[in-house]
Amino acid sequence: MNARIYLRWFFGPLITVLLIVSAVNASVDPYGIFDLIRLSGLNAEKPQRFTSGGRIEKSIDLRFGRYDTLILGSSRAQIGIDPASPALAGGQIYNAGLSLTNMYELLKIGSYALDYQKLERVIFGIDFLMFSRRRTVSADFGDSGFAGRSLAYTYLRHLISIDALQHSAQTLQFNLTGNRSAQRLNGYRDGTLRFGRADPRRLFTSILEDHFFVNPETYAAFDYDLRRVDMLRELIGMLVSRGVSVYLFISPVHARQLEAIEQLGLFPTFERWKRDVVAVVEEVNRGLAPSHRPVAIWDFTGYNSITTEAVPAAGEGKATKWFWESSHYKREVGDMVLLRMLHPDISATSGPAGFGVMLASETLEAHFEGIRLAARRYRENHPFEVADIEQLARKTESIRRSLN
Repeated sequence: MNARIYLRWFFGPLITVLLIVSAVNASVDPYGIFDLIRLSGLNAEKPQRFTSGGRIEKSIDLRFGRYDTLILGSSRAQIGIDPASPALAGGQIYNAGLSLTNMYELLKIGSYALDYQKLERVIFGIDFLMFSRRRTVSADFGDSGFAGRSLAYTYLRHLISIDALQHSAQTLQFNLTGNRSAQRLNGYRDGTLRFGRADPRRLFTSILEDHFFVNPETYAAFDYDLRRVDMLRELIGMLVSRGVSVYLFISPVHARQLEAIEQLGLFPTFERWKRDVVAVVEEVNRGLAPSHRPVAIWDFTGYNSITTEAVPAAGEGKATKWFWESSHYKREVGDMVLLRMLHPDISATSGPAGFGVMLASETLEAHFEGIRLAARRYRENHPFEVADIEQLARKTESIRRSLN
């Protein structure tokens, strides 16, 4: 057979298949990265958008979108802080929160956003886990623009990928059946669609047992890393040097989460971390120009009417009001966080007492003592919850010992 004819027969069908796959993936766009066509009932909902973790998609969004407000943080911010919140008063707002993130990733994301966006403010939710040496970079980070991966590579990979083709088919089926996705194009992840059908008590228990008591990247082998504190200093300094107003807050968690920290002997480190964060903020503020708005650090952890919400018994059929589980708060709590930080005069009269305290070095020890006192009251009034956390700690102790 003539070589030219052989090559034509071999490569012709292959190229045709690749073109068809590319056309389907680009049109359906399961990850929301091409944005060529968006039709309700066909591909507007993107259930597969953050399947690999969201870093690839969010790096593309932050390169080509136009935003004046950026929400940074972990999955707590991604699920809890809605860009459409009335407290944000409009604007072009993007939620760059990511599951299982750390300060290294957030420093890279902040720097990247400054390269492509003209930011006016950053809403930045931090939590204890971001500062553990054990919290590694997520697998999809290296394939994202945040790590310098080229757009040509990203687009080509998602055009000809068989996995993408499968996700395109699933996206079409999802849309044709009238479902609504938890993933939003503004980076937000709707917790109602993510957690809404789960039994709260079982979810509260499983999250602590499976993700915190035994996971070396969370509490099971927590290793506080001062280099991550330096990264926070660098990121905040970078933002304010570009004229960005930074609203920094420690993410709220349910009292059961705080009891888990206590059970594992991490509460002194937890307090030390807060001291270090306050020191960073005050250091940055000392170097600000008089015209720049100072950075404030708000603490939404502690034992108060929001964080001590009662958890229904298993099978009771009742929903929780403020938390999906002990680690993730609901959008309604996020709205209160935003109102407290952005509109403190309004929240002082309308918000729940004790929820959200602005931290300063001179008042920090009194704040800690107030939390310790409230913790003692919680333990006295909620013996079942405390006993449950103690039981989970004992049940998982052998696994933690094997990690050290």
